[in-house]
Amino acid sequence: MLEKEDFWEEICGTVAFKRLGLKKVTPDSLAIFDAWYFDHYPYLKKYFSKNELKDKTVLEIGLGFGSVGEYLAMNSEEYVGVDLAKTPVKLMEERIRLKQLEKAKVRNANAIDLPFSENNFDFVVSLGCIHHTPSMYKSINEIHRVLKPGGQAVLMVYAKYSITFLLLPFFYVLDLFKNGFSWNKLRSFRRFAYDSNLEGTGAPVTVFTSKNELKNLTNKFKEHQFNRENYWFPFFRKRGFFLNNFFIRNYGNDWYVVIKK
Repeated sequence: MLEKEDFWEEICGTVAFKRLGLKKVTPDSLAIFDAWYFDHYPYLKKYFSKNELKDKTVLEIGLGFGSVGEYLAMNSEEYVGVDLAKTPVKLMEERIRLKQLEKAKVRNANAIDLPFSENNFDFVVSLGCIHHTPSMYKSINEIHRVLKPGGQAVLMVYAKYSITFLLLPFFYVLDLFKNGFSWNKLRSFRRFAYDSNLEGTGAPVTVFTSKNELKNLTNKFKEHQFNRENYWFPFFRKRGFFLNNFFIRNYGNDWYVVIKK
């Protein structure tokens, strides 16, 4: 059985990388992946536009395949990326080397105990990370601590009640026919449905939150904005349908939380 840390050594995004027919990390394969990534999540850049990042010191928590990290590093005054796992840190180091980003650096660190002083960053970005930590409360408190007064954070976390939550029984039946029955998968299917590795193992920890819970978790911040984004239906996603309609804005899979200290 994989330890929690071992699961994340397979970089989040590896499954998508393979499905795109990409086999090896090269400048060309990273460019193809990044183009797919920002096309798949076309709303992302509105949360950290180039104008917002200009002259800012930025911290990213949770690196994944580094698409967002590279964008942040190229458009900010200074970029620092952290991840608990070694593999995504190494990949981001390679991106920094390839793009010759002199004011960018990465390191291994834990989101619930960030190795930075208080009031250190103008902007913090964490997409799909802190809901996998042992404590979202501690992670958000750490983000508050390292942000400068007036600084802003953008967080993406999974919504407790969403389109995918409603359709989980349907997804489970499809998986049952495809892969057969497993007690372990039955107990952890929701985590598996949202995040799984190439071996088909679900993420070891995933927390799903409601808007009220997020309000309580971020009550130290002065300003709050909660938006819904994202859904699963590949046929429609490829054509960009329904990403901004009423249903997605109210029942989308992901919370995008914009908070200011």
